[in-house]
Amino acid sequence: MNKRNIIVGLAGIFTVLLLGIVIYVVCFSQNSSVLPSSSNSEAITVPDDYATISLAVSASSEGDTILVKEGTYVESVTVDKTLTIKGENKETTVVDGNNIGPAFLIKGDNVKITGFKIRNVANPPPVSDSRGRLPGVHLLDAHGCVISENVVAGCGKGVWIYGGSGNTVSNNAFSSNNYGILIERSGDNFVSGNNASNGWGGIWLFSSGGNKLRDNNMLNNTRTFGISGEELSQFVNDIDLSNMVNDKKVYYLLNKESLTIDPVSFPDLGALILVNCKDVTVQNLDMQNNHVGVHMVGAVNSTITYNAVGSNTVGIWLQFSRDCVISRNNVTQNTDCGVRVDGSNNILVLENDVEQNGDDSQLITMVNSNNSTITGNTLENRLYYSLPCGIYLESSNYTNINNNSQTGTNGTLSGIVLKGSSHNLIQSNTFTDSAPGIWIQEDSNYNNITENTFSTDNGSHGVSLYASYFNELSDNIINNFHTGLELSNAENNIIARNAITSKDNAVQLFKFNNNTFQGNQFYGATGIWDSGEDMGYPSTNIWK
Repeated sequence: MNKRNIIVGLAGIFTVLLLGIVIYVVCFSQNSSVLPSSSNSEAITVPDDYATISLAVSASSEGDTILVKEGTYVESVTVDKTLTIKGENKETTVVDGNNIGPAFLIKGDNVKITGFKIRNVANPPPVSDSRGRLPGVHLLDAHGCVISENVVAGCGKGVWIYGGSGNTVSNNAFSSNNYGILIERSGDNFVSGNNASNGWGGIWLFSSGGNKLRDNNMLNNTRTFGISGEELSQFVNDIDLSNMVNDKKVYYLLNKESLTIDPVSFPDLGALILVNCKDVTVQNLDMQNNHVGVHMVGAVNSTITYNAVGSNTVGIWLQFSRDCVISRNNVTQNTDCGVRVDGSNNILVLENDVEQNGDDSQLITMVNSNNSTITGNTLENRLYYSLPCGIYLESSNYTNINNNSQTGTNGTLSGIVLKGSSHNLIQSNTFTDSAPGIWIQEDSNYNNITENTFSTDNGSHGVSLYASYFNELSDNIINNFHTGLELSNAENNIIARNAITSKDNAVQLFKFNNNTFQGNQFYGATGIWDSGEDMGYPSTNIWK
């Protein structure tokens, strides 16, 4: 072999080796799986490695898994990093917050809690509608977390999601909690396969849009399913017919038109919420034990009629709607309000029978609603100290309230209340045993109160007018109150041709100036008491 052949051979060998190295480097740079990868995550066991879950969380790093053996752990665990925390057995691995705090307070993202029995007090009091009691699992501004395969009992809220988004609550069993699942100001959450039973509320959404609910079962709760919000977008959720309340379906209907909902077409209806619907009629239903019996949001030209609605928080609730009718419904035993209208215009509330709607409630309420009519309704409540008022208007204008009748409050609470509401006509109503019969509160101006009858056996005041201007109170019968008219801090009102029978004072004044009294008739005690005189602020008015 000559020298030239030797050089050529060596060059070939070197070329092959160099090519191999290049191929190896390229493959390694493009595919890290060529070499085995390593992970920094660890598995920590409680109580073997650490006596408590909280200590294990403190000692852990992002991405670690904490395995918790059977036993009872009385602690409030704060999780502020990405961890997976697994219980050995969801019946015998118990985390009890014991009113220290939430059993799990989650403030980090992508946390997973699974396989636990979670409670917040060993012997919980009876469930109620209070949100004051502590939650089992509280997600506070957390994102992408998973709460699954747990048993949660005896908590204020089983799982409470506040803020954050993109969380999953799945396949948990909730029982005897004030609320099973409460989602508040949080969107894009997925709630599926949960059972919520024997609590006060089952699954509730507050000011939370964009959530998805599937295959949840709510059973034997005082108020099974509920949703509320401050604007229409917070009601846009994906809730299909796989969700059940008391073995009936949740109908959460979006963007429907020209639909009649009744027991024939919807025989399996358990809860009803209609969002952004038009030309819908809801009739002849019997709706019980939900947050709202019949709930319409963003409705147009729709009617709620001839329904029996009872034992809900609100009987009938209409929000952000227009040109709708609520008529001839029987609304009873609802704890907050019988009929409520919010942010809506041109609403007719007609000939409903509304009675006994619980502690601290109104029978008919309108808030931020204009150009409506409340007429021909029968209002009744025979529970002592259980009804702030029969009809309540707040920030609602150009509404006609006429030909309504109300009885049965034992002279203790108000018939009609106007708060910050102007240009309303209140005419030909009969209110018995309400005191005051009508109460006009601050900044309620240019109202006309005429031809009404207010009477009582033992009520304190017939009409109270406070810090309001340019109202006309005329041709009313105010009978048998201790004081017929109570007028305070108001100017430029007209009080004309009223017949007032009183036990103590026909009129009581305090800084009630530049008002006109004309042609009124006072019977019984005819005195006019100016209480401002005792404080050096006597009233100045025109008397004719």
